Amino acid sequence: MFKLIAICTLIVAVLAYACYRAYRHAEISELHKLRACFEHYLEAHTELSEEFIKGIKTAEDILDLEELSR
Repeated sequence: MFKLIAICTLIVAVLAYACYRAYRHAEISELHKLRACFEHYLEAHTELSEEFIKGIKTAEDILDLEELSR
């Protein structure tokens, strides 16, 4: 009975760790997608105001800081 409980606990621990790692990887992947979206938007719309461009650059900087904190 003890072996069964130990095996089930180990399986649950491995699954929990795998879920955590998948979540962290997906979160960073989404940050990269968002940054790429900003860059493509700026390339496609060259007539944007300076304030808007500075806002996009600030958003990219925030994403960089968020990624580095991971």
